Amino acid sequence: MKKGMVIYAFPAIGKTTVSEKYDNFIDLESSNFQYLLTPTQLKLSVEERKGLKRTQNPNWPHNYFKAIKSAINKYEYVFIAYAGIEYCKKENIPYMRIFPTLEQKDDYIVRMRNRGNSETFVQKIANNFENYINNSKEDTEAIRIETKKGEYLEDCLKRIDIIKTDGKL
Repeated sequence: MKKGMVIYAFPAIGKTTVSEKYDNFIDLESSNFQYLLTPTQLKLSVEERKGLKRTQNPNWPHNYFKAIKSAINKYEYVFIAYAGIEYCKKENIPYMRIFPTLEQKDDYIVRMRNRGNSETFVQKIANNFENYINNSKEDTEAIRIETKKGEYLEDCLKRIDIIKTDGKL
């Protein structure tokens, strides 16, 4: 059986939107594996929880790696968080990185605020934006794709012909 393609896509690029719209995509949101959440935190959206103080799950990151391994056998495309990249390298799992250009920094800050991320999370991404992008550009083990200005993940996936323009895969 063919294994699914693993894709690390930048925060606020549209992973959740694509995975909710297309059945053969899954977004493995790492915070669902990384933290033990209080009842109050569970009432918040995933995006609102980012940047809050949370209790580390003692099974992290092995529970996340196990989920990646399982997902690539069930889905054609698996969106992972940054933490999954080292696992892919270690296990020789091919992966793709989709990321914005450096010029899109302000656009991504607005996207994160609009989706309800905490200011702590937004500032973490903003302060490290150049490092994240340069790291993506320099990762020679990955298939690397930069988004165009104003482009979301779905637009990019259509442009590179993973999603056909008629909405089919």
